[in-house]
Amino acid sequence: MGWSAGADILCRMRWGWVFGVASLFACACGGSSALEIDVRTDLVPIDEMATVWLRVTHVDGSGEPVERTYTVAEADDFIGGVRVASLSDIGHGDVRIDVEVRDALGQVVLERPTLVTLENDRAVTILLTRDCRGVTCGDAGAPLACLSGTCTDPRCTPETPELCSSAECTADADCVFAAECSVGVCSNGVCLARPDDALCDEGLWCNPDEGCVDLPPLCPELQVIEVAERTVDGGATWEAAEYVLSGTLTVSGGPLVVAPCSVIRVSGGIEVRDGGGLTFEGGPRMPITVTSPNARPSRGDWNQLHFLDTASGPDNVFVHVSIEYGGGAGSMIRVDSGTSIEVRDSVLRGSAAEPLEVISGGELVAFENNRVFDNATGLDLDPDVVGRLGPGVYGPNDIDGIRVQSRTVRRDATWLAHDAPYVLEGNLEMAAVAGSSARLTVEAGATLLIPSGQRITVGTSGGLTLAGTAEAPVTLTSASPGPSRGDWDTVVFRNESIGTANRLSFAIVEYGGSSIFGMVEVDSGAAVTIEDSTLRGSATEGLVVNRGGALGGFERNTVTDNVRFGVEVPPDVVGGLGEGAYGPNDVEGISVTTGDLERDATWGLTDIPYVLTGDVTLTGAGSAVLTVSPGVEVRIAAGHQILVEMNGALSLMGEPGQPVLVTSASLAPAPGDWNQIHVYRGSLGPRNVFRNARIEYGGGSIFGQLWIEGMAQVNLESVTFASSGAGCDAYLGSGAMLNADPASTYVTCP
Repeated sequence: MGWSAGADILCRMRWGWVFGVASLFACACGGSSALEIDVRTDLVPIDEMATVWLRVTHVDGSGEPVERTYTVAEADDFIGGVRVASLSDIGHGDVRIDVEVRDALGQVVLERPTLVTLENDRAVTILLTRDCRGVTCGDAGAPLACLSGTCTDPRCTPETPELCSSAECTADADCVFAAECSVGVCSNGVCLARPDDALCDEGLWCNPDEGCVDLPPLCPELQVIEVAERTVDGGATWEAAEYVLSGTLTVSGGPLVVAPCSVIRVSGGIEVRDGGGLTFEGGPRMPITVTSPNARPSRGDWNQLHFLDTASGPDNVFVHVSIEYGGGAGSMIRVDSGTSIEVRDSVLRGSAAEPLEVISGGELVAFENNRVFDNATGLDLDPDVVGRLGPGVYGPNDIDGIRVQSRTVRRDATWLAHDAPYVLEGNLEMAAVAGSSARLTVEAGATLLIPSGQRITVGTSGGLTLAGTAEAPVTLTSASPGPSRGDWDTVVFRNESIGTANRLSFAIVEYGGSSIFGMVEVDSGAAVTIEDSTLRGSATEGLVVNRGGALGGFERNTVTDNVRFGVEVPPDVVGGLGEGAYGPNDVEGISVTTGDLERDATWGLTDIPYVLTGDVTLTGAGSAVLTVSPGVEVRIAAGHQILVEMNGALSLMGEPGQPVLVTSASLAPAPGDWNQIHVYRGSLGPRNVFRNARIEYGGGSIFGQLWIEGMAQVNLESVTFASSGAGCDAYLGSGAMLNADPASTYVTCP
C-alpha cells in the first residue's frame, strides 16, 4: 500500500454535536488520540477503484488537515473492510473525515463525509455503496452522507447504527442484484454486491453492474527510457515503459504506436506531420499517460501535441489515455485543417489553455466517454465537428463551456446536451454545398450562449431543430454574465433553408434582438415551426416573419418581456398563430404588417389585440375570407386600412356580450386615426357580414369608416359605428348594397 504525507492535527475546541464510535484503544494521554480508519465498499479493486484519498479536519477549523492516500491492491477485500489509514496524535474534539474513492485516471467514483467525536483512541468504519455514484447529498456547510442510494446522517457508521436510517437487509438473502454474477452481502444492514468471477465463463470477470465482461489485463512495472532523439520517421512501436522526452519530438512517415500502460513525459511537445500519426490505445486497467516531466506537475509544463495538415488522420487514435499538464504554448492538442483525431474513454486535464482545438477543416472522427476538466477553458472546436462530441464530462474548468468557433456547419449534425454550455465565439451559420444538407439538431437540455452582436443564420440547405422537452428545454441565451435585452442579434431563417427542418420545440430564446429584424426572423420563402417555447427579452420583437415567410405552426408559446411587439407577422401568417401567452410586452398586441391575405383564415385570439401596422388586403385566386371571432379586438394604425378585394371577404362574427371591436391603435384614440374598411365590387358580397361589432375612430379619408364600391355588398347585424373622422360612417358607391338590421347604427356619407 502507498501513503501520502500529511500534517498531524493539533488539539481542538469542542464542537456542538456529541456522537460516539466504538472504542478500540485505551484512553490516550496529553489530549490526543489515535484514529484508525477502515473503508468498506462494493466497488471492485483495481477495475473500479485505484486509490482511496482521505482528509481529516477539525470542525472548528483549527489546525492543519491530515491527508492520506491509500493505493488499492487487487487482493484487498473491501467488502470485509480494509484499513486505509492509521493516524496518531489527533487532537480531541469533533472531526470530519472526507473520503474519496478514485479510479486509475484519478476520477472520483464515490465520496462521502463522516463526522466523529474524538475523546480517546478510536476506530471508525466508513461504508460506501456503489449505488451512491452520482448522488449528491447536502453541501460543504451542511454535509450529509449517501448510503444505499439515499442521503443519511453523516454520523452514521457501522459502529453507530442508531444514527443510521432503517436497515435494508437483515441477511444476505435480502440482497439481490441485477447482475447474476453478483452475490449479495448484508453488511450492517446495507446491501453490498460481491462479484464472483467463478460464475462467469473462462476469460471473463464479473462486473457488478453489467454482469460477465471481458477481463482486462494489469500494467507491469515500467522501465524508464530516456528518449534523446528528436525525430521518429517511418513509424515505430514503443513497448510499455516510462518514456522521458527531451525537447520537441517530430513524428513523420508512419504512426508511432505506444503500448498500453506507457507513460510519456513531455518537456517540449510532439509534432505530427508528413504522414506521421500517433496511435495510443490503452485499456480500462492499462491507461496510457501523456504528462509533465516534473515531479510536481502543473498546468503548462509542456507545450502541445500538434497535428499538422500533413499528418495521417487515420492513425491519430487515443483510447484510454490521460493527457495532462500541457498547453504551455497554446492549446494542449491542436488539430489542423486536413487531418483528424479520435479520442475515446480518455482524460484531458490540467491544460494552461484549451485542452483540444480543432480548426476549420480539421476533423474529430469520434470524441466519446471522455472527461475534460481542470483546464483554463473548455474545448475549442470548429462548428462542423461539434456534432462529434459524444457523452462525457466537460467540466469543471476555469471558464466552462464548449467553445464553438465563428464558422459554418456544413453537414447534418446533432449537438447533445452536456454538463457545459456551447459558447459561440462569433456568428454561427448552417449552410451546405450543393447536393448535401446542414441540418443541426440541438438535443433536450442543451444551452447555447451567444456573444454580443452575433447571430445564428440558417442558410442554404440548412436547418435548425431545437428539440427540447418540458423537463429539459433547449436554451439560446446571452453569453453575458448579467444578461439583458439585445445582448445578441438574431436567429434568422433564410429562404434557402429547409423549412421542414426548422423547428423550435420546448425552447427558450432570450436576450437577443439587437437588430431591427427581431430576435427570431423568418425571411421570405423560409418557414419555421415553433411550439411550447418561450421568446423573451428581445430589444425589438420576439418573432418577425417577413412577407412571404411562413409558420408551420405556432402553438402553446410564451412571448413576453420584449421591447416592441411580441410577434410581427404578415396577414397570411396571422391565422396560424395558436393559443399561447402573447404578453406582456412593452407594446401590446400582435403586429400585422402590410400584405395580402390570399386564403381563408380565422383570427381568434381574444386576450391580445391584432394591431394592423400596415394595409391588409383580402384577395386571391380562390377564396380569401377573413373571419374575426367573438371577443377579438382589431386595432388599425394611423393612415392604414383593410381592403376587401377580388375573391376576398371580411366576416366580423361577434356574439352578444362578445362583440368584435375594430378601433384605433393609438394610445389616445381620436376620430379619423385610421382610414376605412374598403369593400370592392369583386369581393364575395354575401360573405361580407359584420355581426355584433363595434367600429370606431376610423374615417381618416372622406369615405367614412366603411367604403362600399358600386355593386359590392355588406350585411350589418347589430353593428355600431362611432367617432368617425369624416363625420360619417358608410360611403356607398352607385349600386352598392348595404343591408342593415334595425339594431345597427351608422351615418351615410354624402
